[in-house]
Amino acid sequence: MIDATYTPPNLGDLATPPSVYHKCGPRCSSAFALIIARDNAPNGSGSVVPGQIDDLVVQTYTSVPVRTDYKVNVESLVPASSVVKNVTVTSSDETVLLSPDSNGTATAVATGTATLVARASDGELSARRVDVTVSPSASLTTWTGYAPDSLAHHCNSQIDGLTAGKPVTSMDLWSYRNDSQSSYTWNEGCWAYGIANIGCMSPYNTYTGVGGGGALITPRHAVFCHHLGYYPRVGTKVRYVRSDNTTEEVTVEAVEAHPYTAGWIIAKQDIVICKYDRDISVPFAKVLPADPSGYFPSSPPNASALYNATIGTHLSIGSPYIRACHTSQTKKLAVSAITVLPNTPTPRYEPGETPPAIEYSGVKHITGASDYRFSDIGGNPLGQTLSVGASGAPAFLVINNELVITNVWSTPTEGYAFYTDATIVNGMLDDLGGGYNLTEVDLSEFPTW
Repeated sequence: MIDATYTPPNLGDLATPPSVYHKCGPRCSSAFALIIARDNAPNGSGSVVPGQIDDLVVQTYTSVPVRTDYKVNVESLVPASSVVKNVTVTSSDETVLLSPDSNGTATAVATGTATLVARASDGELSARRVDVTVSPSASLTTWTGYAPDSLAHHCNSQIDGLTAGKPVTSMDLWSYRNDSQSSYTWNEGCWAYGIANIGCMSPYNTYTGVGGGGALITPRHAVFCHHLGYYPRVGTKVRYVRSDNTTEEVTVEAVEAHPYTAGWIIAKQDIVICKYDRDISVPFAKVLPADPSGYFPSSPPNASALYNATIGTHLSIGSPYIRACHTSQTKKLAVSAITVLPNTPTPRYEPGETPPAIEYSGVKHITGASDYRFSDIGGNPLGQTLSVGASGAPAFLVINNELVITNVWSTPTEGYAFYTDATIVNGMLDDLGGGYNLTEVDLSEFPTW
């Protein structure tokens, strides 16, 4: 059975419990998921050998006991996390795996199988079976950081340096804003105040209002999301704010969706490009090379199997990440950790086709400040989980004090890596007219592997 106090209905003989089980009866209002990540950890002392693998600085433990702990979190499936009702998580067999401690760590005790069970006070229950090992002698390699000359180290240092010691109010882009009067004042206390092209983000347009802000990718074009029609139409007025706090308003003159969005509600290539009636004076956002893997060899989908990176946002603890930042419908500039950075264009899927289970289609981020995954994988107190209305808002790397766009949001954790599709995107820009294509950021000072 799953544990000593609860037997799920209609599952037959539970001497071998199901790997995943979820129950939500008529009283449930929590709507949560039990999220678990493997965390291999030394279980004693042993010799440690420092080294470097591509751009990663690592240390290898040899002939050291290793145990498979688990990091455990209860994650809300709706925007308001307060609806999770008093959830407790316990282990079915504490001779194998201890119940999670206050930091969410379930510590391995002995090799075997245990089930972690999360219960909410309103009756919702979620359970996951985990395999636990405690090895008396093994080799374990962990990463401790990026090589100082690498692009990943630079990206992490840029944002971490700017945000160090800053309060949560430093996420606010504006110290004053009045949309009805087109009046905006940049917040000089914002951690990103002074970044050269911070004005590439629009605070407001007359079609989607404060939501779906998009970002300038040329002096005359901006990128938005395509899904659910959440993008400006021809004739929409879009505002940008110069460094001197004066507002520049332009009109959408033409719109073109990525050609692979036809027939989809949310296509993998979920972008629209808008052309304005004239060039804009605020600096635009550049993009990464179509294949950035040489600069980021340790970022999935390029990561070595050594780091056991899990597909999606639930990355194994101790895996490499790249620091990024993002805005949303709140018009704050928050910090994220990129866990997947694609290096090839996403294939075209026709409506009705099912993509393969393992596919790198978009840039994947961990965003939430209170999410244990964010805390353990590049945590930063200035994180902000996305909610309804953030679609189309942009995410960026910071390279040499300049925002470099990676995606606009399609989901709360992912957006299309349109830089990989530069040939098609530049064709869209040519169709729209205006005389511009995407501009790659200069990375010549950084080594490749």
